[in-house]
Amino acid sequence: MALEIDWFFQHVDTWWHLLSIPIFTGVVGWLINWTGLIMLFSPVRFHGVKVPGMRQLSRLLPRRLQEVPGILQGGLGWQGIVPARAAKMGSIAVDKAIAKLGTPKEFYQELEPDQIAEHIVKVFQPEMPAMIEEIMRRQPLDFVQVSYSAVERDVEARILPLARDRGIAVVINRPFREGTLIRSVKRQPLPPWASEADCANWAEFLLKFIVSHPAILCAIPATTSVAHVRENMGACLGRLPDEAMRRRMSAHIDQL
Repeated sequence: MALEIDWFFQHVDTWWHLLSIPIFTGVVGWLINWTGLIMLFSPVRFHGVKVPGMRQLSRLLPRRLQEVPGILQGGLGWQGIVPARAAKMGSIAVDKAIAKLGTPKEFYQELEPDQIAEHIVKVFQPEMPAMIEEIMRRQPLDFVQVSYSAVERDVEARILPLARDRGIAVVINRPFREGTLIRSVKRQPLPPWASEADCANWAEFLLKFIVSHPAILCAIPATTSVAHVRENMGACLGRLPDEAMRRRMSAHIDQL
C-alpha cells in the first residue's frame, strides 16, 4: 500500500498534465465555437476596404474564394456569413415553402390567367397606339405588329401613315377580332358588289380590306380549322380593293 502511494506522488506532475488536457481543450473548443458564432452573424454590414478592380476580378476567381464575404462586393474585410448570404438563403427558404404549397402551374391556374390577360389588354389598349408611335419615331424598327380590322381602325390615323413614311413593315394581328367579327358578319349575306374585289366569302372580304392598305405587309389570322385556312388563303388571289372600295367595305361593315 505504501509503495502505491509513493508511486502516485512520484508521478504527480504527470497527473497534472493529464488533468489539464480536458480543461485546455474545453477552453479552446469554447473559444472556437463562440468565435465561429460571432463570425456567422457579425458584423451585419461589410467592414473593410474597397479594392479598385476587385469586383471585376472576383468573377474570375474560384467558387470557394467568391464565397468569402466581401470578395464579390469588391472589398477586403469581413461580414457575417449569414448576413452576407441572406438574399440567397431567403430565396431558398421561400422556394421550399412555395414548393410545399403547390407547383408553379397550380399557382398560375389559380391566378386565372385568361382574366388577367383580358384585364391588362383592356387597361392598356387605349394607350397602345401612342406607345407604339413613340417607339416607331425613336427606334429603327424593321416591322411592327398591331391590331387592325374593318371595325377596329384606330391605327389608320397615325400608325399606318408613320410606318409608310419610315419604311416600317406592318403585320396585322386579330383581323377577325379573335373570331367575334367573322361570326357576326356571317349572319348576313355577302354584298353582291364584293365580287368586284373577287371576294367569295366573308373571310376574303375582311382580309382583303386589311391587306389592300398600302402600309400593311400581311395579316395573321389564327385558326385551327383547315376549312378556314382555305377561306383565308383566298384573300391572296384575285383583285384587291382600291381606296374607294375600301371605304365602301368599312361603311358596309359599320351598318351591319
